[in-house]
Amino acid sequence: MTNLSAEISTTNTATTPPVARKHFSRFKAFAIHFGISLAVFLVLLALLIGTWYPGLFFDTDGGWEGLRLLLAVDMVLGPLLTLIIYRPNKRGLMLDLALIAAVQIGCLAYGVHMVYAQRPLAIAYVDKRFNAVSQGSFDVAGTDSSSLKAFPGKYPKQIYINLPKDEKARKDLLRAQVSQGLVHARPSLFLDYAEHAKEVVTEGGITIKQYRQDNPDKADALADWLKAQNYTDTQIVWVPYTARYQDTFLILDAQTGKILGHAPKKFMQ
Repeated sequence: MTNLSAEISTTNTATTPPVARKHFSRFKAFAIHFGISLAVFLVLLALLIGTWYPGLFFDTDGGWEGLRLLLAVDMVLGPLLTLIIYRPNKRGLMLDLALIAAVQIGCLAYGVHMVYAQRPLAIAYVDKRFNAVSQGSFDVAGTDSSSLKAFPGKYPKQIYINLPKDEKARKDLLRAQVSQGLVHARPSLFLDYAEHAKEVVTEGGITIKQYRQDNPDKADALADWLKAQNYTDTQIVWVPYTARYQDTFLILDAQTGKILGHAPKKFMQ
């Protein structure tokens, strides 16, 4: 009886196949990786649009460029590597997947750092135009960007640069930017834009009438745009804006100097 039980046991052991590790198909693994990457991307997109490059800054100061970078790294690189390398029951598969995750996380961390570091911290009015101010501007000038915390509103802050009223002193200060750094990155010259917005309209504002006279070839396009935006000639003025990627005109309320947005790119050409 004992020998018979042993024989049956041996037979069952020999005929029962080993339990294989369950693996997904290649395309299901790609879909799972893509879904995880999409969730991460949507979080980053919310930060990109809502906090780091809000409003007009998305178009002018690197929002689109940051979006393309994060899209390539997060939504393309990782899932594509999974699609290429993944093979069910492949020896060393878990190590391959771990390496893919490490590469994707490393590239994504670098990309996020670059996009965050280059975001506009402020928009500063100086010498009849606005300028974008990033952390790099402060680094070149050797100044501290934390001074912006004292100004009201969300980032990017709106700053007015207090230049000397004397013409000679004003020119000397602007010329000294070559050796001392840009004036729009010197906290000692910062004033709250809201308190000087009407001065900006008077000093740097380009009226619609003036722009039409200087650019008669754009008169029809300008009329169509004004109608579409429900603006009259006297409601707004334009002030040039030197941005990181796309120079444009900022649209200001002609009465208050409040920044309303930016003009279409075609009017800068």
